[in-house]
Amino acid sequence: MKPNLLLLSHGKMAQEALNSAEMIAGKIENVAVVSMAADDGLSGTIAKIQAAVDPTVPTIALADLLGGTPCNSVVNVAATIPNLHVMAGLNLGMIIDYALSSEQDVDKLMQQLAQTGTQGVQIVKDDELDLDDLDE
Repeated sequence: MKPNLLLLSHGKMAQEALNSAEMIAGKIENVAVVSMAADDGLSGTIAKIQAAVDPTVPTIALADLLGGTPCNSVVNVAATIPNLHVMAGLNLGMIIDYALSSEQDVDKLMQQLAQTGTQGVQIVKDDELDLDDLDE
């Protein structure tokens, strides 16, 4: 069985990234979102994570920012839930890759998502683009 995915962010970034991914890949199953509000703090965010995670199912938590409150909160929760695995650096490509992947091994899927996220960060120069191939 494919691991679940938990997206975490400051504000609504994670929810909007999921919405964007679903525009491209269609409905994505087994994904939950935790959007940290300004007044949630660590304890409020931890409570949201605990409500969103099924501890019996392997879950990859993908947080927006290493060292931010959503990431620190999920690391705190993961210390008590062995099936919860944490990554930081949430981006749209990683969510789409998750949606399209058939990989079921949590460690392999995490490596795949990390590679997708890393490869998705590029400097794009005008002289490297073929503007004749762009759709109107």
